[in-house]
Amino acid sequence: MHWVVYPVLYSQPPSMNFDNTYHSTSTLPPLYPLIREAKFDFSAVVRVGGCSGAIVSKYGLVLTNYHCIYGHLNDSSLENGYLATSPDSEIPLKNLTIKLVHGYYEITEVFMDSAFTNPMYTKIIEKISKYLDEKYGIKTKRTGSLLAPLITDKGELVSILDFQGGRFYFAEVFDTFNDVRLVMCPPVTIGNFGGQADNWKWPRHSADFSFLRIWKNGSPYLSQTRIRIADYLPQEGDSILVVGFPAQTLQYLSQNALQKYMENFLLPVYCAIKPFVNACERYRMSSGQKLTQPY
Repeated sequence: MHWVVYPVLYSQPPSMNFDNTYHSTSTLPPLYPLIREAKFDFSAVVRVGGCSGAIVSKYGLVLTNYHCIYGHLNDSSLENGYLATSPDSEIPLKNLTIKLVHGYYEITEVFMDSAFTNPMYTKIIEKISKYLDEKYGIKTKRTGSLLAPLITDKGELVSILDFQGGRFYFAEVFDTFNDVRLVMCPPVTIGNFGGQADNWKWPRHSADFSFLRIWKNGSPYLSQTRIRIADYLPQEGDSILVVGFPAQTLQYLSQNALQKYMENFLLPVYCAIKPFVNACERYRMSSGQKLTQPY
């Protein structure tokens, strides 16, 4: 049996480099140890804003979806498409960041123990920092940030994540790149054909892709890892692993947590905005406005 890994650009579970940087101290679902057989460098899968992407060259070229960068195209002329002919012609995209994860380190035991015995935030972070040093040899210090409360001696940020609705907790070690530049994108009429309505449908009828590049210190980022084109076609019976970063997912919530989320948040919000949405639709239908982007 072969393992076939697809770094797709849609909402899927977080990426992990299981060969080198995935570390566990408790019993996890039996799928996780088997993933090592994939022999796939998961750190080449990056987070592009709220979407997924993949590094495809050693010079930091990133493949991602067009709809993920559409809101960052700050020049109306880019709606006609764009192709950079040299690194100097690549266009910086404002307010777009790329996260590159170096590893996930399980801290469930120390997090749960700290949360119940001494629930003060600063004390929990101090215990996690000490645990990372003793267990994994990662030296960290506090940053004062809630999103990334620790930073390693290599300058990598550390955030605390819960998995499967709070069943497991991990320290995520990552770098964030703020200098992201546009290399190529198709015209909006092709790249965003069908809009968000078609974003969740298959088959797709749009060229929903684009290329970006990570820059660091004024030069293209030299990546130590990248996705390569497979020389093997999947066969019947192969296991398929889909890798990516979700904007959000509720699939790992417990039944009780999901019920509270639906009853206390999601349904009240929908009920509050639905009358406004319906009024807008009635206005459009009655005014005879044509769709600006017809199918």
